[in-house]
Amino acid sequence: MEGAALDRLPTKSALIKRNISVGSGLCGFCNDATESVDHLFTACLTVHRVWSRFSAWVNFHPFFAFSFRDILEMHKSLAGNNTQKR
Repeated sequence: MEGAALDRLPTKSALIKRNISVGSGLCGFCNDATESVDHLFTACLTVHRVWSRFSAWVNFHPFFAFSFRDILEMHKSLAGNNTQKR
């Protein structure tokens, strides 16, 4: 996840910043917004459905994040010791 936190994932917006042609910069899942780390992990409705189903599968309460950094910081609010949080 470190690559995502540093905006190093090859999203369309990151590739465009590096002058790499990717066609439209729109998200490949929803085609509604520019594909960025924040969009893919928090705003894309298609991916949101995957997160919801994943949460139900692992018996974890649904969560809402406004940015990828919110997801990375979420573990700090969970119960348990440091090993469990990792």
